[in-house]
Amino acid sequence: MALYHIVNKTKLAVLEEELATVELNKEQQEFCETHNLTKAQFLGKVWINGDLNLNGQTSIPKGFNPAIKGKIWLNWGRNSGTFSIETP
Repeated sequence: MALYHIVNKTKLAVLEEELATVELNKEQQEFCETHNLTKAQFLGKVWINGDLNLNGQTSIPKGFNPAIKGKIWLNWGRNSGTFSIETP
């Protein structure tokens, strides 16, 4: 059990160090705020548990690479229909 905690603390320290070197631009930060995402979730370093609703989002910022345990919901316009992307 103790080894498990050491490994996880080490992984967390590496992730925090890696994320400290990445700056999100204004568009990326606003996207994260709008969809309640952390920088780690935006970059795909941490899983998004559940569905991600991007209805009404007209563009996806460069660098968005999510790891999602659920569906991504997309609806980009009045006549475009609604799309759901299943993740494995």
